[in-house]
Amino acid sequence: MASLLSAASGTPLTPLPSPLSRRPSRPLHLLSWPPVTGATVLQCYSATVLQCYSATVLQCYSATVLQCYSATVLQCYSATVLQCYSATVLQCYSATVLQCYSATVLQCYSATVLQCYSATVLQCYSATVLQCYSATVLQCYSATVLQCYSATVLQCYSATVLQCYSATVLQCYSATVLQCYSATVLQCYSATVLQCYSATVLQCYSATAAVYALITLMS
Repeated sequence: MASLLSAASGTPLTPLPSPLSRRPSRPLHLLSWPPVTGATVLQCYSATVLQCYSATVLQCYSATVLQCYSATVLQCYSATVLQCYSATVLQCYSATVLQCYSATVLQCYSATVLQCYSATVLQCYSATVLQCYSATVLQCYSATVLQCYSATVLQCYSATVLQCYSATVLQCYSATVLQCYSATVLQCYSATVLQCYSATVLQCYSATAAVYALITLMS
């Protein structure tokens, strides 16, 4: 991917790492509680707000909002919206939409559409269509067809057929047959036979035989 992007614009696009790999190691379920057996576990339960606090593990559980908070790992889990937030790594995971957001690297990963977005480099990577888009250089790379498109210079490069097309000068260059075609002056140049053909004046010039033929007269 890096070599293709260097050939197109010199600016590489890198697929983004999944922030799910940096999720808190704590499982996403209600934190376990020791049994209420007495003052040794240092627990306090309130029947009015339906809350239970443990000074040993520094945890607080609320049965009204179905939330559990741990001061040791600085995590908060909500069973209503199925979300878990960690203040240590500044990550939030939602089991409903299968999304994970990290405030440290400003990345958001969605396991449903297999997409990862980074607000720092303004890049979006999709693992389904194997495409990477960068809003900074306005480039889009597709690993399936090995194509790179740049919206700044309006160019498209294909590594399969080794062709580059420019929408600004309306030119197409092929590295396989070493030919360049221009739609503005309707000319085609071949570097293999060193020939240039012009469809406007119907002329063909060959540098090998040093022959300049006027096709209108020949016909």
